[in-house]
Amino acid sequence: ALILLPLRLGIESINPIYGPFIRGTLRSPSSLGIVGGLPDKSLYFVGYQDWELLFLDPHILKPFEPSAFSDANKLIEDYHTDRVRSIPMEEIDPSMVFGFLCCSAEEVVQLRDHLEKLNRNANILTIKSD
Repeated sequence: ALILLPLRLGIESINPIYGPFIRGTLRSPSSLGIVGGLPDKSLYFVGYQDWELLFLDPHILKPFEPSAFSDANKLIEDYHTDRVRSIPMEEIDPSMVFGFLCCSAEEVVQLRDHLEKLNRNANILTIKSD
């Protein structure tokens, strides 16, 4: 099951109380990352370090070149980055979408338990155990 969880974690910027929740969701084995960003700029958050989120910019596009697939080293050089980009959480717009992928009922239960634990301090979710 693909689970998308849209949340607003502050008014104009992310409330610092939500930092552990955000970092905790990214630690989940089911996490697909977080879509969010800045006003007028979307980013895809894939990890964190301290109070900064690590991201990919989905707007950096490259044309498809079939010949690139014949040389693995060229493919890696052309389509991968050797630079990790990050942004402090206080600079990010508070509207975010958390993505999770659960491939079994057991994984859904594990995700629910993980989110319940994170939610104890953040208190932003209502989780029902039906």
